[in-house]
Amino acid sequence: MRAFYLDTSALLKRYKSEAGSDNIYLLFDYSKRTRKRLITSIFTTVELASVSHRFMKQGMLSEAFEMELLQTFADDAEEYLRFVGIDDAIILSAAKAVWKHSLRAGDAIHFASLKRAREYLSTQDLDIVFVSSDNVLSQVTVEAGFRVANPQTASEKEWKEFLV
Repeated sequence: MRAFYLDTSALLKRYKSEAGSDNIYLLFDYSKRTRKRLITSIFTTVELASVSHRFMKQGMLSEAFEMELLQTFADDAEEYLRFVGIDDAIILSAAKAVWKHSLRAGDAIHFASLKRAREYLSTQDLDIVFVSSDNVLSQVTVEAGFRVANPQTASEKEWKEFLV
């Protein structure tokens, strides 16, 4: 069986229409039908709030749309998402990833959280796939032995085959 770890670049496509959004909608629909697990870091809640607020300040979103986006995310968090918590081990692992792979702090937290999720899921015979549109972080995860799916570059047909 398979679980999916979404970073903020992928998850944002659920709430703000952009390239790859249709694939993320398919992933959520698939998750609802099959009870597949969607996982992210608890850090995503802060990062998503930060990105949406920046978009609102830049005039890319209205304040009302920003509030709707955050409420929809909160609803999804209850229904679909499982969170990897942040503890000392995650922070230390993220710091090592910054040094080793030249990642930004947020990406390093996602990388450390993804590794934690894989450790946990391996005890349940679940495979984990990293879903991201961040090319740098995706390359690091591929080098670490993860399967990566980019909703922005996958065709609908490729994405549907990937979900099966």
